[in-house]
Amino acid sequence: MDGRNEMVECSSEKSTFGLEMGVARLVNEPTADGLDGHCWPGASEYLDFFNPKVTREYWIAQFAFDRYEGSTEHLFTWNDMNEPSVFSGPEVSMDRDSIHYGGMEHREVHNIYGMQYHTATFEGLLARTGGVDRPFLLSRSGFIGTQRSAAIWTGDNAAQWSHLEIAAPMTLSLSIAGIPFVGADVGGFFGNPSEEMLVRWYHVGAWQPFFRAHAHIDTRRREPWLFSEKAMESIRRTIRERYALLPYWYAIFREHAEHGQPPMRPLFYEFPKEDKYFDTQDAWMVGSALLVHPVVAEGATSVKVTLPENDGDKAFDSLPIHTMFSPKSVSAALATHFGNALVSPAPSPLTDEERRMFSRLKILLTEKEQGLIESEEEDEEALVQESGDSDSDYDAEEDEKPEQSSRKPWTKELCDKMLEFYRSKDLEDGRRGASQSFKRMQNRFRAHMKTEYDLTLLRKYEKTGVIPSERYSAMRQLASDVRAKLGEKMKKGVPIHDTDIRKIALDLNKLNAASGNFKASASWVSKWKVHHRIVSRKVTKFVTRKATKDREKVLKQIDELRIKFLAVVRKNPGIVIINADQTGQVKEMHSTRTLAEEGSKDVVVEIESKSATTHSVTVLPTIYLDGRQHPIVYVHLGEPTGSLPAKKAVYGNKNLVIGASKSHIMNREAAARYFKEGLVPKGHKVTILNIPKGGTSLAQPLDLCYNQQWKCVMRRLNDAILVHDIDFVLHTRDNLLRCISQVYWAFGAPMFKEYRKYGWYRGGFLTTHPAPFVTPPKRKLTAPMVHFDAEWPSRWFDYHTGAPRAAGEHTIDVPLYDAHTPVWQRGGTIVPTWQRIRRSAWLMRADPITLLVALDANGGAKGVVYMDDGKTHAYREGQQYVEAAMEYRTTSSASATLTSKPVGKFAAKNWIEKIEIRGVHSAPTAVTLKVDGESEQSLGGWKYDKKMQTLTLRKPAVLITRGYTIDMW
Repeated sequence: MDGRNEMVECSSEKSTFGLEMGVARLVNEPTADGLDGHCWPGASEYLDFFNPKVTREYWIAQFAFDRYEGSTEHLFTWNDMNEPSVFSGPEVSMDRDSIHYGGMEHREVHNIYGMQYHTATFEGLLARTGGVDRPFLLSRSGFIGTQRSAAIWTGDNAAQWSHLEIAAPMTLSLSIAGIPFVGADVGGFFGNPSEEMLVRWYHVGAWQPFFRAHAHIDTRRREPWLFSEKAMESIRRTIRERYALLPYWYAIFREHAEHGQPPMRPLFYEFPKEDKYFDTQDAWMVGSALLVHPVVAEGATSVKVTLPENDGDKAFDSLPIHTMFSPKSVSAALATHFGNALVSPAPSPLTDEERRMFSRLKILLTEKEQGLIESEEEDEEALVQESGDSDSDYDAEEDEKPEQSSRKPWTKELCDKMLEFYRSKDLEDGRRGASQSFKRMQNRFRAHMKTEYDLTLLRKYEKTGVIPSERYSAMRQLASDVRAKLGEKMKKGVPIHDTDIRKIALDLNKLNAASGNFKASASWVSKWKVHHRIVSRKVTKFVTRKATKDREKVLKQIDELRIKFLAVVRKNPGIVIINADQTGQVKEMHSTRTLAEEGSKDVVVEIESKSATTHSVTVLPTIYLDGRQHPIVYVHLGEPTGSLPAKKAVYGNKNLVIGASKSHIMNREAAARYFKEGLVPKGHKVTILNIPKGGTSLAQPLDLCYNQQWKCVMRRLNDAILVHDIDFVLHTRDNLLRCISQVYWAFGAPMFKEYRKYGWYRGGFLTTHPAPFVTPPKRKLTAPMVHFDAEWPSRWFDYHTGAPRAAGEHTIDVPLYDAHTPVWQRGGTIVPTWQRIRRSAWLMRADPITLLVALDANGGAKGVVYMDDGKTHAYREGQQYVEAAMEYRTTSSASATLTSKPVGKFAAKNWIEKIEIRGVHSAPTAVTLKVDGESEQSLGGWKYDKKMQTLTLRKPAVLITRGYTIDMW
């Protein structure tokens, strides 16, 4: 509602409507000509909006300017009490026996009466300008479809803290149910709010779609200026914040009209993979960019808020598609295999030949997954996943213990009681000692006797006197001790066989007296090996005793490293732990195994380039301790000149940083430059812990889970190119970079988070085993993977100040008068605002725009500015609107670009006054502006705030209707 418009409340009332053309327009009593009720105006009659001719057409005509006395094009309508509300009726509504047009009883149409009311009103407001102007209509009642013609508020609330608290859950529920324009009466309709409550309610209402203050006629006046100076200033500031954000509200309402996304969203809408947000009701998202968490409790001066750690489904969903191969069929097959939104099937239709290639490649990848095509054992073998604590035991008997239902634990008293009953059955000669049936035992001891195996345990207790729960606890401990003892011998490189396992088990059992009749049978040993994933393997290497001692020295150094690691973590809570490890890969990688005819002596495989199988590049992936993958991978190339070609552009993508020297090996200088520019943000202290020489295969997380799988996937891509004769020269510089970029995107998928954590676990840096996972090479073609491009750590910024805020839990101080409503801008978004606040939104409609650009962890952001005439339906025809899609991209460690591409024909007068870019790690040396159709010019007047990491570009002075590019380097 802008400041120049008015709104009149329209309730059911006694009037001449029913007298001019008879009672046909009115809802009737079952035995009378008209329904008389009581509402706010007093004695009232109720129009029957189900009568299409007599009532609806008549009502619509009443809104004509020459019939509606005092009305103007800026006067809109509020349909109140339209449930209908009948103070004198049953349940404060219309009698269910009342008769509508066509003989319908009110009980049949009660739920849609209010919508019939407000749709007729909407049509009247529309008709008064011949369908040109857009009406605004507020309704108290609605139904499915109400959102097409009316805004809704939550009804007659009260000035109570509990009503303020419940306002957000109610408006969120309406929002996701399809009613977007919703709000609650600020201050409460009934009662008199305290100054504290009124200020807090403004802090809430300003960040909900429909924002208004409203009160009952009998309450005390509550205009902001009637309260203290501090309260008035706080409310004024909040209202100004609302006006400043109107361009963003307008853009997200346009998004709703086009695509259905609610402007006000629960957190789980944006972050569906985080279960905890399904219960969050005191915070919400405004569009996809802003997270709001106000104070709603009396006396509170702070809030505890959790800023989501991962960007969920919505971020990066429009990243530019980069074609990986030619022809298009390979991109399509890879997209199907990995499910990556970045590499979707090409938009143009596939030819028949490309479709056949696509099908063949799918079959190849599927066969690889299913093991139908043999590949190297080290590639195809799944990573070991321990099951953690297990309830499985290793019985002394050969019989395998059946699966048991949960039962209550046994005690000695219980065992004696069950045994007494079990042996209480009389024999035929009158002697005691026969056994009860399992059925009778189960009926008698239902909580303890679940399966027939429980009866077997009871008989064992009779023989040994060992309570089953104690025995199985002892046997579990024995199994664990055997594993530990065996592990010691395996570390020493001692050859071990089943007989050794049996001897170790018997010795430990004798020492600890775990079970009197334990035999460590072959069956037990076999099951023990399965449980602990111990298998017989061919000896691949013999080493001397000296080498073994050297290994022991390395293991000791690794243990010292782990202790040092834990000390650093304890000393620095909240520290970010990363593992970066360079791995070499040849330019053309292929499996060393292939199918051949039985008896073949020579197996020859054709490749593209023999030298490419010996010349390498270095890849430096990076993973975080919490399972995230760093958004950028470093690639070091060996170039004859020692640097990348200056005259020919080298393929680049936003997840690549490329270096070069005469050798492909990453030198210290290159590593230092990458750590400084691409890995560690400026201003952050770095502690480097080096893994001991010779210990990478024992403790390096990337070596233990990542690099081997990386090479396996790269080999598959290489093999696929040759098998299907695809016209793609793999070992060329740009094509190799395309492959590395694509595979790195794939490995960064959220579904592989636990897989990435597993390397830390195997290295001894995590004590908790990750959840079950699937490795990238084992990824099935049919498994869905829709969150591919969202696995980056979230970045958040204080909306009001631009200060960066880390993801996670925070306690935010929110003093009553001096603080803003706690709102954070999500990294990766661009929010358009107005900063020249005046008394009316209509007066501001052509004002200049300030863009708030918040960068994500990948140095990117996206947003939209949308404008039309704000009054008519011209935006529906002839493209009388302007919609500018903006994107900020960090193109390298020292350069970035902001582009705007507008569509539409509306001649908007808004121009870009200021651009505030949040999350910039260093100041540029130059900034240029290139407006479409004009020459490039230097852009002065920019300022960099190192402490806030904010770059401000002042007065680019380009209209939002013009396309433009701003380069920073």
